[in-house]
Amino acid sequence: MGIPVELLSMLGGAATGFLFKAWSVAQQNKKEMFQMAMQKNEQRNKFMDAAAARTNDSYGKTTRRLITIFIMIMFLALIFMPLLDVKTVVESAPKTKSVLWGLIEWSSKIKYTEIGGYLLTNEMRQALLAIISFYYGQGAAKA
Repeated sequence: MGIPVELLSMLGGAATGFLFKAWSVAQQNKKEMFQMAMQKNEQRNKFMDAAAARTNDSYGKTTRRLITIFIMIMFLALIFMPLLDVKTVVESAPKTKSVLWGLIEWSSKIKYTEIGGYLLTNEMRQALLAIISFYYGQGAAKA
């Protein structure tokens, strides 16, 4: 006696029904996850819009622009101060004492030296490069 065809048909139908139901539940879960992600994205956009509205003040823009203008004026002075024969006094502390073969050095006397022109330090160069790269970066982002 073999297995009746009706029993095989019932087992196959049950297995197929289980697979389709499991697939339907998985699709429903994916749909709910997608909807939750969309709601989360909408909420994040609302937070970002609210933050942009809070920080949209003209005082901050004006302050940043004034700082940039003053730094640019400082660098324009590099061009014009030597032409006007302006003298600059530079403070220096020459190394007078050292121990441990020069690993620890200190100075006991501060020296002032007058130089012609205008003093350009590494910090000033870095500030100018930061401003230039910031504005070029903004221009590239707008394009």
